[in-house]
This record gives sequence, C-alpha cells and structure tokens, in this order.
Amino acid sequence: MAESAAPIPGDLLQLDLSILGYQLYQQSLIWPLDPFYEEWARPGASRRDNLMAEVHRFVAKRSDLRGPGSTRGWPTNDSLDPIICDYRFVNPWNGVITNDGTHHRYVSAHSTLTDAIADVTVCEYLGIEDGIPITPTFTTTIPNPAPSTVTTDHLYVFEGATGSFDGHPPAWSLMGLVLERRLPDGGYEVHISHRGSQSGNGNRAAFQGFVLERGNPDWVTDMEFVKTVRDERLSPEGTVVRGLRDSAVTMLGSLIHCLVDIAQRNDEPPRSVHFTGHSLGGALATQVNAAFAVGGVGETLPTELQGWPWAASHLTTFGAPKAGDEQVAAHFDAEGRARRVWAQGDPLVEFPLY
Repeated sequence: MAESAAPIPGDLLQLDLSILGYQLYQQSLIWPLDPFYEEWARPGASRRDNLMAEVHRFVAKRSDLRGPGSTRGWPTNDSLDPIICDYRFVNPWNGVITNDGTHHRYVSAHSTLTDAIADVTVCEYLGIEDGIPITPTFTTTIPNPAPSTVTTDHLYVFEGATGSFDGHPPAWSLMGLVLERRLPDGGYEVHISHRGSQSGNGNRAAFQGFVLERGNPDWVTDMEFVKTVRDERLSPEGTVVRGLRDSAVTMLGSLIHCLVDIAQRNDEPPRSVHFTGHSLGGALATQVNAAFAVGGVGETLPTELQGWPWAASHLTTFGAPKAGDEQVAAHFDAEGRARRVWAQGDPLVEFPLY
C-alpha cells in the first residue's frame, strides 16, 4: 500500500467520519432491511407487517445476531421494525452498496482516513438490568488486511439503542465510532462520531414514529423531538429532547469503555477531542458532547478520563435537529466550541420553529 496523501482538513474529516458511521452500520446489517421491507409493502395489504412479525419470531434468542432485545433474551418491543445486525461484519477498508428504495449507492469513507486504521474493535453490552445496559465488552477486533507504514490509528465501534419511548424497550445497533488518530509529532487526538437515522419510505417512517410510536426505531427517536426533559447528566441548565436523551444514555457505557481503553494505552491525554454526526447523529453528538463537557457525566468519568480536555472539545454537526432548549444551548456555547452545518429548507433542522 502506498503512503497516504496529506491529512484530511478538519471539516472534511468530520464529514468523512459521519460517512464512515453510516458505512459501518450498513455493513452490520444482515440484509438491506429498509428496501427489502419496502418491496413487500402494498397499499391495503398487511404482508409487510406479517413479514416483520415473522422476522421477530425467527431471530428470538439468536445470540449471534443483534437488533431486537429478544436476540439476547432482553426485553423487546415487537412494534419496532426488526433491524437485524451482525457486528462481526464491520470493515472500514471496504465500502458498502446501499439502496434507499430509489437508487443504489456506494458509500465509503476516504482512503486517506481508512488506510491509517490499524484495526477496528466492536464494543457491545453483555447484559441488561432494569432496562439499563451493563458490562460493556470488546467482542470483535478486525485487523487492517493491508497494513503499511501509515497504519497507526485505532478505530472503535460502540453499541447503543434507538426506539425507546415511555419505558418501552428499544432496538440495539451500532450507534457510533471512536477514532484514535495519531499526530505527526507522536501525540494523538480523539474523534467521536454518531451515525444518523436510516429508513426506507421516509413518509411512513415519520408518520409511524410521530403518530403511532412504532415502526423504524431510529425514526421513533427522531419523532420524539417535541418532548423535553430536565436531565443534569447532560446539562445542568434547561431541558433536552427526551427521545434523543433516551438514546444517548444507552451508549454512554460502551463509549466510555472505548475511551478508557485509549487512555490506558497512552501516557498522556489526547491533544483534542472532537464530536460529530449527521442528522440524528448530529443531535446525539450534541447531547453526548454536552454530557462530557458541562453535564454530570463529565463529573463522574473514570479516573483515566478526568484529565482529558472535555471543556475545550469541538463539536461539528451536519443537518442536526435540535437537541435541547435555549438554556442548554447558551450554557453549552459558553463552555464549548460548536459548529452547526445545515441546508436551508431542511425540515428536520428547521422544525419546530421554537
């Protein structure tokens, strides 16, 4: 493998990490579920719902699979679409072909980013107690099949959940990644990226998520934007969007487990910490960044992470919906560095108007 080109500029790196999050998640899917389910949908027919019910029955107690809690004997909400994954298939060095119901697309992070990755490690939970995931553990490590002199970085992928509401069990999947990126002078920086939502028919996913609180688990979380709660774990001021909060807290344990591993392999803290994500992932990145930088989570971090530059961490989001109210934003902006990128007219960004 040839030497890599010059490092990717900062903004493009954050965008590339957002793309990589989608890429790894898509690779973990057993089949391209959304288009597959869409092909079974017919107006006035129930065969799509019947197929998904059969999938729920088929994967129950399939401990090699992930998605509904039933694959591991955990509580399950059968009204959520069964998005079935196998985390062992993640491979940052290969792209993935996806289908959004209209077009086939090839998704791949830039080789300048992926060529430098020495290995990718999956972190998932081994148990659940009272609805709270416990025992985050590294279960799969895949080495770079073509290492070179530039292969110096380490990548982690962590588990979390979407689709929880009013105490109902969520669906589990890979929700983000952590990149330990080496710098030319021997230091390192840490990048945390959260993936965005996936769907087939966006209109149906939005309607089911908002009105019926069922269907695609990512969109059930997306459509909880009108409900806000106070949660000092994420911010000591104001209120945060509840659906996002319910998702964000499920990934804190697995994310922190990855960060502790990085800290234990290095003699010093990272030079900088960066958070990013697109769409749903951007809003989750905002809440998780706030939790570490200004919220109660930052005050209770393991000893290995206490000296990290959380207060000076950087946040870059793309097309992110709101994550909290004005008080949350003001408190976070006073302590952190954030950049929000969006396209004018994007309804997910501009609604609700307040």
